[in-house]
Amino acid sequence: MTISNITAGRILTRPSNPGWGSYQFVGWYKESFCVNLWNFDSDTVAANTTLYAKWVASTYSVSGKVVDDQASPAPIDGASVKVMQGNIEFGSVTTDSNGNFSVGGISNGIYNLVVTKGEQKITECITVNGSNVIYNENIIFPSGSKNAKLDVIGADTPNVVVDHLNAIFTPADNEAIASGSAVEIKLTVQKNENSASKVTVEAAMSSGGYSKGTILDVDIIKTITYSNGAAAESVVTAINTPIKLIIPLPTELQGKTDYVLYRAHDYGSGVVADAITTTANGNGESIQISSDKTYMTAYLKYFSTYAIAYTSSNNSDSGSSSHSKSGSASSTSKPEVITNTGLPYYVDDKGNKIFIGFAKDVNGKVKYIAPTGKTVLFADNDKSFTDISSHWAKGDINFVTERELFLGTSNKVFSPDKGMTRAMFATVLGRLYERSYGAVAVTSRSSFSDVESTSYYSGYVEWAAENNIISGLGNGKYEPNRQITREEMAAMLYRFAGFMDSSSKSSGLQLSYMDSAAISKWAADAAAYCEQTGIITGREGRKFAPKGTATRAEVAAILERFIENTIK
Repeated sequence: MTISNITAGRILTRPSNPGWGSYQFVGWYKESFCVNLWNFDSDTVAANTTLYAKWVASTYSVSGKVVDDQASPAPIDGASVKVMQGNIEFGSVTTDSNGNFSVGGISNGIYNLVVTKGEQKITECITVNGSNVIYNENIIFPSGSKNAKLDVIGADTPNVVVDHLNAIFTPADNEAIASGSAVEIKLTVQKNENSASKVTVEAAMSSGGYSKGTILDVDIIKTITYSNGAAAESVVTAINTPIKLIIPLPTELQGKTDYVLYRAHDYGSGVVADAITTTANGNGESIQISSDKTYMTAYLKYFSTYAIAYTSSNNSDSGSSSHSKSGSASSTSKPEVITNTGLPYYVDDKGNKIFIGFAKDVNGKVKYIAPTGKTVLFADNDKSFTDISSHWAKGDINFVTERELFLGTSNKVFSPDKGMTRAMFATVLGRLYERSYGAVAVTSRSSFSDVESTSYYSGYVEWAAENNIISGLGNGKYEPNRQITREEMAAMLYRFAGFMDSSSKSSGLQLSYMDSAAISKWAADAAAYCEQTGIITGREGRKFAPKGTATRAEVAAILERFIENTIK
């Protein structure tokens, strides 16, 4: 909107709040990175002025009750309830003594609701669409050891959601469970450009005039563990009733036309390729495409190699924008350079070893920034996690965990593909800062009504807020336990770099991320800074994925690059 003919020195009349789909309007800000609100009661116009609207996604709750499967159902106390997309967790709670649960902070979307207690696990499907989700019927937790789980393998595999997974259990499975055996159904989905059936499915797509998209191996593994301890594993290649697989389309596949899901499968006479379309085939299989062409819903009875194909596009796959920022810095220190082995650390007043975050190896010499007056020593501080041995970010994870900027979700598990919360990211930045510059200073603990003063992160959140590194989401809220998006992470890093005097100007850089048009205006300068410095290289296909959840592995990689860039 444009307001014309304003006399210099006058106060603006507050315009009506704009609307934008399911997003919530926060307010009008003075800069694109949305730190300083325009005060319509006191701020005056001195020249042509641009104000920036800040938006946040509306969030809702998912509530229900978990009970057992007896004739007179009893509540299940202490069960873990998680809202998931693929392996990314968006919220979790534990059922109370009455079996009730309520998970808050969930944006619109399709999710799996994963309920676990002990060795038992069930997977349900939920849709959040503009209102709270309340289960009107109880969620039935089965007796015996009966588990249904989804495993999304690989950081670049779409975070799929599954429905009707529990329907795969057969009467024979239920009999085995009743006799004391344990039965697990595991659906695995993995992006695999080296699949053995790739040639077959690509040839079929080419002959049909389709362009190749993502190739996915979709498999079901059934494991029966008998009461005597013996176990039998089998691959389930076909089922009687279709399951529903909701597949988020990668950015490069969105906005296309004539989608087809190709499959390479051995029906008994060798591998052949067939196409699943929006018209159901003789097996009752079909696909549906969302109205905004951002995800595909597939109804499937056979499991092997799939490929998403299309013919054309209604929109450009790329975009660019120009951004610049000017500002001033606050404080920095000159790095020390020492020839030594191990990581630099010092001992605090309580006798604890404090490993320095701002430290890197430069041609065999350790370069670091330490607090004034501290005696710096050196030692190895290796960590060991069982779930990162073949992970793409193993080196980055080792880098941040050795410096103890953040650790694993347990002593032996890092959970690299799990999302990071907004509270934890503020904590990580605070830890990084104070290990080189001394404890963070906080003058107030009342910035946000949803940040408990007793929480582990409260001091770091308040410090970050006081130094304009973070901003709230309106109504005095910070939403500390919500998963941080990649553009939110970029914005916080950008402001932190400015606070650190790390030359955070974006210098009018033309963004070259393939999905730069999807980056929110308030995050554009931050994205430009991250691209210019190489801190965020983007996901597959140079996609920034601004609304995607930042995983713990991605945060580790980005922090390492930030530290390397800061220590010159």
